[in-house]
Amino acid sequence: FVAPVLILIAVALVAIPTLPALASTGTATRWVLPHTFSDYPYAPAKDAPNQLLYFAEHMTSGTDAGRIGQLNLLTNDLVEWPTSGVLGTSMTVVGGNVFFTEPVANIIGRLEPSTNTFTRWSLPTAGGDAIIFWVDGSSNVWYLSLSAAKIGRLNPATNDITEWALAAAGVAIKFYGRDASGYMWFSIPNTAPTPSKIGRLDVSSNQLTYWPLPATMTQSAQVVVVSGNTVWFSGMEGSALHVGRLDAGTNQVTRWTVVPTDNPGESAYPFGYVNDY
Repeated sequence: FVAPVLILIAVALVAIPTLPALASTGTATRWVLPHTFSDYPYAPAKDAPNQLLYFAEHMTSGTDAGRIGQLNLLTNDLVEWPTSGVLGTSMTVVGGNVFFTEPVANIIGRLEPSTNTFTRWSLPTAGGDAIIFWVDGSSNVWYLSLSAAKIGRLNPATNDITEWALAAAGVAIKFYGRDASGYMWFSIPNTAPTPSKIGRLDVSSNQLTYWPLPATMTQSAQVVVVSGNTVWFSGMEGSALHVGRLDAGTNQVTRWTVVPTDNPGESAYPFGYVNDY
């Protein structure tokens, strides 16, 4: 376990512009899975060079708790591997191998489809509800323990695991991001009287930096980093929903009000960012 150095930075707020409504169209292709006792496929991960799509399945009956599925997008062939535990909500494919989590068993696993081989590593913090968010150029597996408020790194070659505490025990970290410099970004929800925060961990120096968000913002959700100093996030302030941007270089926060659905009584919440620039 590594104890980070804490830094708290004040932010400057700018006026909230209104986000215009957007419309889009497209086509969808669907594949039917063979199991009637599978809840649904989730946690998709693509092996782009081989045009293979991997996904997790939670089995509600049968002899296995879950399965990893592989769909060949060129031939429509489907292959499945039973797992010993219920799978988490994240998977990633690196070099043709699939990394996954089994949160109940507190495990990170690797499937090598070419040999049908599973390898599993037990994580040091129980009940962390780990999700994988990155495998770096040195094949280290980075994960976020949502319930334990920790970021962790697994070295599969040496079996070494390192964890950094991001907040006090019991504080649920929301979502995450990383930038090209290797900084790890995350958000902490509002816990009165402490406001929501955007946080950054520098694992090379163990330095942890926080940017508080407006005290009236009751939630900060997903974080995504699109450049070294620009961080996007979503959040709620009263009944208003926002998409926000933090410029970590100037400590300036800008928020846009998200237009809700047209029907009274319905609500919307922004999540799942991607960027097109």
